[in-house]
Amino acid sequence: MGRQGAAFALLLCFLWGGLAPALKLSLRGMAPFAIAGWRFILALTCILLWCRVNQIEWRIQRRMHASMMGFSVLFALQIGLLNFGIQWTSSNHTVVLLNTNPVFVALLAHFFIPNDRLSWEKVGGLIAALVGVCVTFLETGGMSVKSAWLGDTIVLVSGFFLAAVHIYSKFLVRRLTPFQVVVWQMIYGVPLFFLASVFLETTATNQLSWTLVTSILYQGVVVGAFCFAGWTHLMQRFAASKVTAFQFTTPLFGVVLSAWILGEATSTTLLAGGGLVALGIYWVARA
Repeated sequence: MGRQGAAFALLLCFLWGGLAPALKLSLRGMAPFAIAGWRFILALTCILLWCRVNQIEWRIQRRMHASMMGFSVLFALQIGLLNFGIQWTSSNHTVVLLNTNPVFVALLAHFFIPNDRLSWEKVGGLIAALVGVCVTFLETGGMSVKSAWLGDTIVLVSGFFLAAVHIYSKFLVRRLTPFQVVVWQMIYGVPLFFLASVFLETTATNQLSWTLVTSILYQGVVVGAFCFAGWTHLMQRFAASKVTAFQFTTPLFGVVLSAWILGEATSTTLLAGGGLVALGIYWVARA
């Protein structure tokens, strides 16, 4: 893969690790579904500009719209659960539990994707990640047990749905490019976020600030657009197994960034849970 490719993959994983702290910061000034709507408007705008500059086709055939509508509902549900659940738990818990998704991908792939069965190494990764999740649940970080467990459970379910998004996309990219998939999931998904915000949230809590603006810009431009385009570039140039092997660093980066940006305490229990989840991701990716 080379040093430059490896360094770029680590940079992307580092930036993904900053998603949870940025989301936590934005929740101080805006409601969760509204944040998701603005985040993906920014991401969609940037990706469409990227497609135009690089002459990448993003339009799809009419017969594919029904599939993309169904995919967008799954996508909106996953993001909605993430943004809602993080209100009740910490950023460092969120980054550990959300990034269980590669392990869930291996589990779902066994049932839905031919010739992608569980191996003993993948089973070992699943067990390590499961133990890591249980250890993470034991650490409340000063929050009430009820609040922490509620938030952790919702975020973990979001991680499972993120794995389902990845599995669904594996079928879609047989007939579409990754850029077509991500553009149309946002085109159909963004209105769902704003509809949920209109009916379930109040704008009275919105407080415009530089912290809110920069955190949403980070989520939309850096994570939603740059990381997607960069990861797609790596996947096109190198073997998928070599690229995805770096994903185990994301929860570790996330824990460090949560402590640095938000001042969240990093206990031995949390580090053990995050380490086990990272180990599980690494084993699954290597297998």
